Amino acid sequence: MKRLLPIKKRTRRLFFFLLLLLLAFLLLTPGKGRPFGRLAPKEPHARLEEALAANRSAGSYRFVSRSTLNVSGKERVFSEIEGEVAGSSAHLRGSILGEDVEIFRTEDGLICRDAISGAWREAGAIASDELLAAELDPLVNFRFLDTGEVRCTARGGGRCRLEFSPQMESEWIRAYFGEITFAVVVNEKSGFLEEACISARMLEAPDTELCIETVFSELNGEIEIHAPALPAKSA
Repeated sequence: MKRLLPIKKRTRRLFFFLLLLLLAFLLLTPGKGRPFGRLAPKEPHARLEEALAANRSAGSYRFVSRSTLNVSGKERVFSEIEGEVAGSSAHLRGSILGEDVEIFRTEDGLICRDAISGAWREAGAIASDELLAAELDPLVNFRFLDTGEVRCTARGGGRCRLEFSPQMESEWIRAYFGEITFAVVVNEKSGFLEEACISARMLEAPDTELCIETVFSELNGEIEIHAPALPAKSA
């Protein structure tokens, strides 16, 4: 007959066994309030909504953006710009349709550098241009009536890739583009949206595809924007 362990030894072994189970549960099960373990993967739609809210509420950030048009397999660069946003002010520099540009947005309006003379002047009539608004602040492109289904297509390194085909808020975009898809990368620790790739097809020219790639950085960083002084107006 197999001898039973003394009661004290059996109790001690049971105690250690339960302790190991508890440690394994704490270490391997994700959740709030525990110092160990992995971040719990959030539902994709909730992750996207939180990231968009975080970016929109950021007081400042820098960005790099590249827009291209692919016409029947041939790529044409529409714009290559970089800039920064701080509060209601913004600054961008780069090229749009091959022309060098540098523009400041201030509380008083837009200031741009003249491509020929290099002098600074008020932008005036282009202040309400929707395309320019998107160049000055890429988050303008993230205004949706409905995001539709949001899919998590990759996770790793503390980041997740989300893809979705939204209904855009902008009437201008809806009038000219269809088959709009977004692929964004969200930092799961900071909650910020760090990268985005937007593609769309022109309704009047289905063989023409627009692609906008944007990278955000230094969200809520200490960024100051100093617009140049305009020359005094003659009396």
